[in-house]
Formats: sequence, C-alpha cells, structure tokens
Amino acid sequence: MTELIKTYSVYCDLSDTQIKTLVLIIKNNVTTYSMQSNVFHCLKAIINRRFLCPDLYDLMETIEDMMVTNISRTTRGVCANIFVQFILEYPLEQSRVQQHINHMLKNLTYFDIDGRLSLLDVFQTFVDKFPTHLLDNYSELFFFTLFLRLVNDPA
Repeated sequence: MTELIKTYSVYCDLSDTQIKTLVLIIKNNVTTYSMQSNVFHCLKAIINRRFLCPDLYDLMETIEDMMVTNISRTTRGVCANIFVQFILEYPLEQSRVQQHINHMLKNLTYFDIDGRLSLLDVFQTFVDKFPTHLLDNYSELFFFTLFLRLVNDPA
C-alpha cells in the first residue's frame, strides 16, 4: 500500500474515502507490534504526500502518546519523527499547535526516563526547525517548563 501511495497517487490522487479508510486502518493497527513497521511506513507516505483527513489529526494524538509511552526505543523514535514532520508541515490552527505543545509539556513528568528523553529530543528538533515567529511565541513556555522539570527531575 505504501508503494501505491508513493507512486500511484502522484498521477492520480486518492479519494477522500480512500484516505480516510487508510487512516482508520492505520489507527486500528498502530498499537499492534507485528503491524507497526508497515503501518508507520504507510503513515509516513501519507504525511509525505500531505493528504488531508480529519482522522489523521486525531491519529497524531495517538502517535504523540506513543512517542513517550511505548516500550521500544525504535518505535518512540519513529513516532517522534512522524509527529515532528506533521507539526512542521501540516496546516494546523494555532489552538491545535498549542494543544500538542501543552500535551508534550505535561508528559515531561512521565515516570519513565526514556519517554521523557524522547520528548526532549522532540523539543530540540522544534527549537532547531520551528519558524522563528512560532518559536518566539513558545520560548518562555518551553524555557520555564523545561527549567522546572530539570530542577525537579531526580535522574
């Protein structure tokens, strides 16, 4: 399916129903370990093509959670890459960006240090790649939250 999205859809766009169906299949299988590799490749292809689908925005909340809570370092890394690409390249309302950033900042208190480190990597990527005007909007929030977390982190 991934190859079809990469090649076929260049010449003929997929219908909204087809995209929605793909996103629902991904959503239903994203937490199934044996399916994750295929699902992530397909999701990356969808995001690379910048298909718009309301369900994709909801799926990103699951991906955002998985980049912190998943046991596998590889899965956390893949989820983080997908999430960063989505935040940086997809059309998002300011309130949606704020919601994602607040969710990530709240997850800095996650009990597992690997999950917190994954988030710090994502914040580093945001600092490197966010447009300056967006970074200016969130810089104080990032700084104070990360500073408080540093002071209170036992590790």
